Amino acid sequence: MNMEILTTKQFEALKIIAEHIKEHGISPILGEIAAKMSIQKPTVYGHVLGLVAAGALTKKTRAQRSLILTEDAEALLAGLGRRCVACGHRGPPAETSHAKQARTKADA
Repeated sequence: MNMEILTTKQFEALKIIAEHIKEHGISPILGEIAAKMSIQKPTVYGHVLGLVAAGALTKKTRAQRSLILTEDAEALLAGLGRRCVACGHRGPPAETSHAKQARTKADA
């Protein structure tokens, strides 16, 4: 499992999935995740596949609402064990100083 390196968008999708499961008791469908992230369903599908490959999720083939958080994902969402791709900092991407700097440079 490679839970230490997730993209910012994968982490965002993981949080949305976890929140939906907590609120509704079932996982969201791709369209619900896409709507919350303001992106297309095929892009969400790619993020979900990446999360499965990283060991953050498990899913049943061809089944809706079958996303299940792994124990590693639950620990990651609790702020444990996540390492930023760009600088190696542990914690959510929004908490890293380089992420803020990158956003500032992109806005300029």
